[in-house]
Amino acid sequence: MTTPRSVHSVPGMGGKVFDFRRTGLCPPSGGKIEPLIMVHHIPVVARMLGTADFEKLGDILRGKGLAIQASTDGEGNVARFTGFNDLCFGQRGANSLACGVEHMHLTVGEEFTEKQMRAAAWCAHRVWKRYGIPPRRAILLPGDGFVRVKRRGHTSHENVSNMAGFHDRSDPGPNFSFRHLYELTKFFEEHGRF
Repeated sequence: MTTPRSVHSVPGMGGKVFDFRRTGLCPPSGGKIEPLIMVHHIPVVARMLGTADFEKLGDILRGKGLAIQASTDGEGNVARFTGFNDLCFGQRGANSLACGVEHMHLTVGEEFTEKQMRAAAWCAHRVWKRYGIPPRRAILLPGDGFVRVKRRGHTSHENVSNMAGFHDRSDPGPNFSFRHLYELTKFFEEHGRF
C-alpha cells in the first residue's frame, strides 16, 4: 500500500484529494509540458473503496511505462499522481500538450456519480486557474499521429484518438457530461465550494 504525501478535503466535493505525487505510485513519463487541453478517460479498472482503485491504476500504468496526471472515483475522491504540467504517456497523440484525468470506471456504460463529477470539476478548476484551460470544449485539428489544438479546453480520449488517426478509444463514454463538468467548474470558481 502506497501512502499519500497528503490528504485534504474540498468543501462540498464529497471526497478527499490524495496527493501521491513523488511517491513512486505513478511517476511522470518525462519532463515538463505547458498543457493546452485536459483529456478525460476511463481506465477500465473497477471502482473500489478508499484508495484501492487508485493504487491498482497506478500499478497498472507504472507497469506499462505509462502515467496520468490525476484520477477520480465514484466516492468523489481525487488522486494526484503527477503535476498537471508533467509529461505523461496517457493520451497518445496529445501527450506533449495535454494533461489527463482517469475517471474510475470499468466500462463506458457506467453512470457517473455527482460526487465524481465534482471531483472532475475540482481537477478542471485547477488547470483553468493554473494553465489557462477554460471550462469549455476544446477544438482539435486532425494530424497524422498527433493532434493540434485550435482552442484550449476539455475533450475526450475518444476525440484525441480519432483526431490523431488511431480510432481506438471510446472513453469516457456517453454518460460523462461535459456540460455538467463546465457548470460545476464555474460554480466552484464563483463560490469556492461545490
